[in-house]
Formats: sequence, C-alpha cells, structure tokens
Amino acid sequence: MQNDKKKKIKLIFEGSVLCNGTENNSARSGIFFVAQNLLSQFSKYEDLDIFLFLPYTTKQNISQLKNMGVIPNNCSIILNHFLIPVFFNSILKKCDKKNDNILKKIIRFTIFRTKRLIYIIQVFLISVKILTESYDVYFSPVNNVPKIIQKIKKIKKYMVIHDLIPIKLKDFYENQGIYRMRPMEKTLKSLDNSVNYFTVSNSTKQDLLECNSKIKKDNVEAVYPAISDYSLTTDKNSLNIRQKYNIPDKKYVLSLCSIEPRKNVIFAMKNFINFTEKYNIQDLIFVQAGGIWHEYINEFENFYNSVPKDKILKIGYVDDEDKALLYSEAFIFFGAYLYEGFGLPVLEAMRQGCPVITSNSSSLPEVIGNAGIIISPQNDTELQEAYKALYYNNDVRNQCIENGLKRAEEFSWEKTGSKIIDKIKQDLGYENII
Repeated sequence: MQNDKKKKIKLIFEGSVLCNGTENNSARSGIFFVAQNLLSQFSKYEDLDIFLFLPYTTKQNISQLKNMGVIPNNCSIILNHFLIPVFFNSILKKCDKKNDNILKKIIRFTIFRTKRLIYIIQVFLISVKILTESYDVYFSPVNNVPKIIQKIKKIKKYMVIHDLIPIKLKDFYENQGIYRMRPMEKTLKSLDNSVNYFTVSNSTKQDLLECNSKIKKDNVEAVYPAISDYSLTTDKNSLNIRQKYNIPDKKYVLSLCSIEPRKNVIFAMKNFINFTEKYNIQDLIFVQAGGIWHEYINEFENFYNSVPKDKILKIGYVDDEDKALLYSEAFIFFGAYLYEGFGLPVLEAMRQGCPVITSNSSSLPEVIGNAGIIISPQNDTELQEAYKALYYNNDVRNQCIENGLKRAEEFSWEKTGSKIIDKIKQDLGYENII
C-alpha cells in the first residue's frame, strides 16, 4: 500500500455481537463490551473509515444503538437490507426454551436456519463489495471470518479469539454438544493463516496454538481488554443500590458472573458457608449476581434452595450502571473461576478497590498479577483460608486493595486499540499519521 497521507484505511467491522445491545440482559456480556470498546477506539482514528456490518438488526435498532453510544456517529452502516429479524425475534421470544415442545423446536430450528441463510447472502454481497471497491481490512471482534472472505487476498483479515472454553472444558459441555461444542469445533478447524488473530490473553494464545497446529505463532498476538465505562462510575447512593437488590446492611462477598459450571459458584458458596459457620461470623453474606444458564438451572436451584438465606443471596441480573457501586461496596470479590479467556470482572473489582480472590488457572494470573489472593480453584482449604485472611487481617486487605488499584491502571482501551491498529497499519505498510 502506498504511503499517502490523504488515503484512509477502509475497515469493515463485523458488528453482529452489538445487535443485542439495546436490551439490558445477559447478551451484554464481556464479549459485547469488548466489541463496543474496540469500535469506540477505532472510531477515534482520523485515518480510518469504519464500515459497520450489522447482519441481524434494523434501522430502528441502529438508531437506538447510536443514541446509547454503542455505535459512534462517524461509522457507516453497510448492507443492512433485511427487516426480518424483528419478526424473527418476536417469534423466538414466544418460543423460548421454557415449556419446550416439538413445535417450538421446529419453529426455532427453522428461524435459526433462515437467519443463517440471510447471513450467508449478506456475506456474499459484502464479498462483492470488497472485490469491486477498495476496502482494506475485515475485522471481526468475535465471529469467524467467513470462508468466502478468507479467500479474498486483496483484503487483510483479523479476528479476536476470546477463549476456547468448550474445547478446554469438554466435560461441562457434553450435554450441550450441538449448542456449544460443535460451533466451536467447526470454527477452530476452519482457522488458518489467511487470517491474523488477536487473543485476549497469552493463555488464550497458547490454547489456540495448541488446539490448531496449522496456525503460525507469528499470526497470533495477545492484546488485553480493559475496563468498560459502566465499571468506572460510582455516583449512585449505596443505600439505594442495596434497596434495589435487597442486600441487607452487612458486609458482603460479591460474585458477579453468569451462573454456569466453570464459574465455580457452588464451590464458592459451600466454602463461604463452612467458613462463616466455623468462625461464627454473623456480619458477612455472599451475594451472587448474574443470570443462570438454562442447562444449569436445576443443579444450581437445588443447591440454592438448600442453603440458609441469611448467608447466601441471589440477586439475578445487574444493570450495567449499578455494577461499579456493587464492586466498590463489596468486602471481597470472588473470581476463582476454572477457566477464563481473560476475566474482566476481576479487573473491574480491582478498579473499584475491592480485594479479589482468584484462581491459578488459565489467564487469571495474567490479570491479577500480585494484586490479590490466588488459589487452586477446587481446593476448599485454600479458599477458606483466603476468606479468613481478607476478613480478619486488615494488612492483607489493604495491600490487596492498594495493589489492585495500581494493577488496574495498567489496562486501558486506548492501549488495546492502539496495539491492534498499529499491527494492522504495519501489515498494510501504512505509516501512522496521527
């Protein structure tokens, strides 16, 4: 590419993960916020033209996403031809997985297949635009780069790999093979060196290289995510937050995550109960925030119904704007997960001055550094000792808080965006003009 200061890089940003951003629910997960923040950072570069590909949304949703700040105003929208998703989504809500029957399964299957066909058509149309116009980059913050686009040599392709959870934790997914395992296995097999990959940690980079020997090490670069805006502000009144979520006036251990096997929530709760009963602690409770996997509801609910409610409180999904205050009010944050591609909640908790217990598995030591207590995620004794240290020892608490605040400052979306864009410009032979 010639060095021309007037020429801008034309970048297609695959934004399907952003399409659910108009609703405050579990779809606004860590992956959603990574995509949103990357798009926001990219939009700040004067030498980039961003073309946002939104396959499953409408003009009305686009307006909402812009008003909410999810889509920057200087991004162009391409190939938003289909209004069918509104119809699809209204039917899917009526055919949810509760009270399932054969007819609902057939309807859901048909809708998903039809949406897939629409996506294929749109990818084909994008491919035609790439071949006939001068696009430079196709960037996907989560989904695999389509095969037809992988074959177009004139455009640089990039994809973010967040984790390989269904591959690394097969035992947890054996009952959800079609839903979770097969898409990941299919994606993993399709990856090759026609695409460049960004992973959210060095741990995920290593997992990717181990699971797909075709990919060259030089084609993978680790870039850390950072903290989303919702986890920065604590302007709201703490009393109102406690009233909103029915949290009593006690110290609390906070767990904020989707309730699924790898999050280790039952392990955390069992040991919390044993710890508080052993030392007769009355002023501390365990607060579990987050939605529950459909496949995991029965196991979790059976456990939850058996525990004393004065010790364990389930508050469900938490609005984005409330998370920072919940972190800052918490006495301890539990983040000792079995596996994480990165582990944003651990970073968010440190940012709000909450001491963290995390695990020695996957990427979590990369996130925590020396700023918290690291345990083996299935060792009862280690977790109870961690609870004890943070409850009884103010020196340990204060050191964790101080180190956590310093550690959190090392992560920023500006650094993340800069590292990605610098790599893209280097691959294009394009000099940085900002």
